[in-house]
Amino acid sequence: MHLFSTRCRLKTTGLCFTVMHLLLLSVLSGCAGNRMTLKVQSGYDTNEQQPVALVVRAVNYNTFVTESYQDVVQNVYADPPDPTMLDARILLPGQEAEIVFEKPAKDLVGIYCLFSRPRIWKEVIRRPFKNKYRVILRQNDMLMDKRGFWGRLFGRDVPE
Repeated sequence: MHLFSTRCRLKTTGLCFTVMHLLLLSVLSGCAGNRMTLKVQSGYDTNEQQPVALVVRAVNYNTFVTESYQDVVQNVYADPPDPTMLDARILLPGQEAEIVFEKPAKDLVGIYCLFSRPRIWKEVIRRPFKNKYRVILRQNDMLMDKRGFWGRLFGRDVPE
């Protein structure tokens, strides 16, 4: 009888642990559902070894396609602040950063890198949004890895 009660207790404990684990995962995934994370890696050769501004905005596609570099710069330093701005920060060459912001309710996400001599300086993230993206800064280019874990596992990685 003693052996049976020990087995019952272990099964009950295991079941309780599993239920608590599932509840915790559902709570955590629900919290992350409205947030987006950009993991930014800046190479030592980024922007001719000078600091660079990285800007994240909520935009519609037409605005993203038609706005110029100067338009974005003016929005960054606008007074009052531009309401489409989700995040803006200065990155140093060789620095890594994690940028977390609220996903826009109806717009897309525009990411802009204000290089001294821009080549590939803006990128748009379309719906459906994932929770995490990787941004790589190399020289005067911004490269986006939008594929996620399985895409990186089975696909070609971002060029060096």
